[in-house]
Amino acid sequence: MNAFFIVMKLMLQIFIAIWNGFVGIINLIIGKANKKTIENNNRISRGVIENRGVPIDTIFTNGCNRNSIISGSENFIRNQILINALLNSENCGLPVILIHESNSEIEHMVGSQISNSIIIDRHSLLFDPFYNRSESDIIKMILTVAKKEYGIKDEARYALKGMLSFLNAKKRKPTLAALANCPYNDLYDKIDDMVCKGKMSDTVGNDIKSYLSSGQSEYIKLKSFFDDLLDECGNNPSKNSLTDVLRAVSEGKTVLVDIGNSTNKHYISVLIYQLEIALRMGHTFSLILDGISISKDIESLNKFIVSNNTHCNLTISTSDLYSMLGGDEKLMYTLLGNSIENIIMQHGSAVSAEEWSKAIGFYEKTETTTTLSRGKTKGGFSLFPSYNDYKSLAFSIKREPIVKSEEILRMCNNEMYIYDRSLNQLVHCYATN
Repeated sequence: MNAFFIVMKLMLQIFIAIWNGFVGIINLIIGKANKKTIENNNRISRGVIENRGVPIDTIFTNGCNRNSIISGSENFIRNQILINALLNSENCGLPVILIHESNSEIEHMVGSQISNSIIIDRHSLLFDPFYNRSESDIIKMILTVAKKEYGIKDEARYALKGMLSFLNAKKRKPTLAALANCPYNDLYDKIDDMVCKGKMSDTVGNDIKSYLSSGQSEYIKLKSFFDDLLDECGNNPSKNSLTDVLRAVSEGKTVLVDIGNSTNKHYISVLIYQLEIALRMGHTFSLILDGISISKDIESLNKFIVSNNTHCNLTISTSDLYSMLGGDEKLMYTLLGNSIENIIMQHGSAVSAEEWSKAIGFYEKTETTTTLSRGKTKGGFSLFPSYNDYKSLAFSIKREPIVKSEEILRMCNNEMYIYDRSLNQLVHCYATN
């Protein structure tokens, strides 16, 4: 009888061991399925579309047709992305003004691929803010741009009118160089000489001298402004080398303007002034700021980029948007709020990477915590010890960055996240040739 009970207990222990093993396998399968379900739900909640390889010539083709931002990676990658938008804009007949800081590579790409383009730099064409502008336009532009910084008073309009009237009498077009090199104090004698030679009527001569006299006190301030602006724009006496951005916009051109340095604030201010005139005239165009630092000193530029005018599509391309804005978080979020397409690539600054991580946003991530405890008992007659496993599974919701800052820091040069607000879509991809 005792042998029978021993055999039965042995068989029972074997059955229990087999059953526990079977239950363990089932729990393992269920656990893996649950883990996979949670991971899938987290992936859906994160909302990132993984697209491993995307031809670079298909990226950002509509960039100039809406407000956009490109931030990060190397200059040659950003240039390849920009040229896609520029080529598409040319096909659509949309004028584009690209203001850059000595980006010779984009100049070469545009010059070789877009026939309807104008390259403005110190080596070819020069931008002259007064070329092809009327007398009233020039006076208004100068007083608007220079009045605050140089302390120019309203009497300066008489000095300007006198100089411009003299140039008109000499049948010379007003240019920046002509005004900067104007021999103001010698004009009285020159006017008298022209009157004596019958090249100017006495009435016209007296009117011009009256203007010059009324504005005499403001000439030194005007001279300072002209000299500073001429130094920034470049001084080339050849009339054939001058061009006008406003006319280029009206003709649907693609215009590249090399401002040399972001500190050339007068150059930038007169460019923005002309673009504001273009908007008032009803023109629609795209403005690209490539590597231009946004300084609070250039008030007109700051106001222009946040205005979100429906007739001006703003694109900003830079190695680091946050740094470009001088660490102005409020301005960064204003620009991001106005933009439709954002391309985020590798950044070298941990601070900037963190800002982009926050800007991209967060999602609710489900996490699980498993607690396992085991007890061992051996009682009565048993060939095997008895184990008691206690396993508890806890779920928690954590707020996680969609893209972590360390991921942005570790990205490859051709790796990018592309956010399209019109589709509410964030794509992670690698640009391929």
